[in-house]
Amino acid sequence: MAELSVRYATALFDLAAQSGEIEKYVEQAGFLCDALKDEELQRIITHPKVSTSSKLTLLRESFAGRIFEDLLGLLYLAVEKRREAFLIPALTEFISLVHGQTRKTTAKVVASKQLDDRQVESLEKFLSEKLSKQVEVSVRVDPSVLGGFSVHVDDFLIDNTIKKRLSDMKNSIKRSMIHDS
Repeated sequence: MAELSVRYATALFDLAAQSGEIEKYVEQAGFLCDALKDEELQRIITHPKVSTSSKLTLLRESFAGRIFEDLLGLLYLAVEKRREAFLIPALTEFISLVHGQTRKTTAKVVASKQLDDRQVESLEKFLSEKLSKQVEVSVRVDPSVLGGFSVHVDDFLIDNTIKKRLSDMKNSIKRSMIHDS
């Protein structure tokens, strides 16, 4: 699956580069990724009993005029070839490919509560300095982490959540009980 996603992403990268509007492509690819993660839309476009023409109509009505024709063409191609499951990985790979070329990346932060602008800016500055590239922070609030936050950027994960700490303590206690027996 990864190989096909890379092929789609590379083709899209070439089209975006030729257009001269690569940043707009990235913005629209991010919009598409978010839209395609919608459970209802996922259920429809991946359902084997929904006809290809119905899927194409839905995509046209949802996205035509809102995204570049090349991106719409990628959606159509994936549906016509029954490769809908490759869409999000291909778009994500495309964004990573562009960011790799432009020395930019996105850090996905999961926090127990919303971070204010000052905290986001501080985190962006810190990560940019450490990674020697421009980092944009995307924050998702998840109260189940109980406190703290986790940061996923490129191939790194920093998990400083209370949920993770409690899990680590639980596992440590289990291990010590096994070794003591």
